[in-house]
Amino acid sequence: MASPVQPEEAAAATINIPIDDDDVTTIQDEFARDLSVTTAAGLAAAVTGAGNAASLAIADPTIHATPASPKESVQAIGFFEFYLRFADNWDLLFMVVGTIGGVVTGALIPYFQYLFGRILDSLNTGENIVEAVSKVALQFVYMAAVAFVAATLQVFAWGVSGERQTARIRGEYVKALLRQDISWYDMQTRGETATIVSDLTASLGDGLGRKNGDVVEYVIQFIGGFIIAFMQSWRLTLVLLCAIPAVVAATGVMATMATRAQKKGAMAYAAAGSKAHESLAAIRTVQALRLQDKVKAAYDRLLGEAEKMGCEKARNGAMGVGLLSFVIYCTFALGFFYGARLVAADVGCSMYDSGCMTGGKVLSTFFAVIMGAMGLGSAFPCVASIVQGQSAAATIFHVIERVPVIDVYSTEGRVLAPAEVHGQIELRNVTFAYPTRPEKQICKQYSLRIMAGQTVALVGPSGEGKSTIMSLILRFYSPQEGEVLLDGIPYSEINVKSLRERIGYVGQEPVLFSGTIGSNIKAGKEGATDDEMIVAAKMANGR
Repeated sequence: MASPVQPEEAAAATINIPIDDDDVTTIQDEFARDLSVTTAAGLAAAVTGAGNAASLAIADPTIHATPASPKESVQAIGFFEFYLRFADNWDLLFMVVGTIGGVVTGALIPYFQYLFGRILDSLNTGENIVEAVSKVALQFVYMAAVAFVAATLQVFAWGVSGERQTARIRGEYVKALLRQDISWYDMQTRGETATIVSDLTASLGDGLGRKNGDVVEYVIQFIGGFIIAFMQSWRLTLVLLCAIPAVVAATGVMATMATRAQKKGAMAYAAAGSKAHESLAAIRTVQALRLQDKVKAAYDRLLGEAEKMGCEKARNGAMGVGLLSFVIYCTFALGFFYGARLVAADVGCSMYDSGCMTGGKVLSTFFAVIMGAMGLGSAFPCVASIVQGQSAAATIFHVIERVPVIDVYSTEGRVLAPAEVHGQIELRNVTFAYPTRPEKQICKQYSLRIMAGQTVALVGPSGEGKSTIMSLILRFYSPQEGEVLLDGIPYSEINVKSLRERIGYVGQEPVLFSGTIGSNIKAGKEGATDDEMIVAAKMANGR
């Protein structure tokens, strides 16, 4: 049987050119410049030996395929749907515990600045310094114990909740992929579904995981920092607020530049990896056309792009760290300058007076403001990850919700018992075109009847619809007009799973799943025993 008729085949004009073996190298140099997916689809060069000559089939590059039909639109999902749709009671508990842990962890950071100021003031009491410092030091011990518990719960709870939900969503997504009909796959670009499984679910895991706890921690750090700062010195805090936009901007710029460079580097390495994967998958063609050097050169070129992205990442990271350091040290100068003026103005007042400005209050105010601002800046990348995860969830949830026209999981339709199936197949006035090329009719008012027990061979040039007939018989597609019948029963009235259970099919390019030959034979029948597998192998002369 000829190769299945795909949309790109229907759009290609095949030119058969007899060539000598000596001309293969010339053709290789002229046409096989790149083995990328796009070029390979447009060029489609294949050399087969035939005595002393060969035949080269080249898809005419002047005939362009019609663009595929538009993909289905993906609707954005809401906040609660993102977090709650695949969450069970345990996940809800983990999210609550993780949020509480994030609140406590975030509050401890500004509280540390407060204790830090008290330590400095205790060193200047002039009386029983050890006892004064010991009281504050003991509070550090208590804070350390609380931080250990809170931070552990924050990371653990959100991490477990994210992994549980992501695993559940991955399973539902793969189940939904296996449910989709072949026409849906025709609409997808090459490797897109596999990319979603690996990349988008990873983004989904980030959006549902510990990034949420980090956002809570950083927001509380920001709020708590300014509460402590205003309690210590509202005048110094207001002055430092002038520098806060610069600190937040510098932190955000550094994080954004690092994230952007990381994404570009990952894309560059993904392109190089795709080239290697593509070449290894087509290793027979590479060997036949002696394209090893060309493949290596293309791979090296892509690695060069990845190297540039890596250098850009290092450069951007260095500039971001330098910018942040510059802004922070300038803020130090402003804070210490104005803080010294406030302390000098209160010289002579008692340090136990709540209104007296001391060196400890200056430092605690200063660092509380700085840490609060840095907390807000650190929250931005985490929020971006959550938004990206929500966007990935929209794509994945759309596939999970999609119910195909030809649904293998559907319980509707007539279930065929083995005894009532005789095997008469009829195509009655069938008109069919692939969904991606509706204007190109493969079958037009085509009729065919195959009697039970009859052996039929479909003969004709490639692209004439032989494999399309098999796809219609297997009900991979439904005809636009006419109908396909089994023993006089229209396919539309038969349960899809029941129909395919009554069909044995071996394609021209059979695929073996990983495992033994026996396990592959058993795949043809749900719940097949070893004895049934042996009988089937003997019937197929598989000795």
